[in-house]
Amino acid sequence: AETDTAKDTLLSPAVLRTPEERFDPLKTEFPFKPNYALVGDGLRMAYIDEGSRNAKETLLLLHGEPTYSYLYRKMISPL
Repeated sequence: AETDTAKDTLLSPAVLRTPEERFDPLKTEFPFKPNYALVGDGLRMAYIDEGSRNAKETLLLLHGEPTYSYLYRKMISPL
């Protein structure tokens, strides 16, 4: 697989990583700090950790492709 290295980072023949600066225009609507869990072979899973560490409940919002956590941008704060 070929890739434009100025735009994407090729991790393996089947995996591309979007550079962080590509998300900069979204920061006004999506002010949450990104966190990442390494899941093997240079792959990582992004997650958002908001709210109190002492909260009695934890909510887990999952999404599939082609969406991402931007889908939840208006739901996270009220939750």
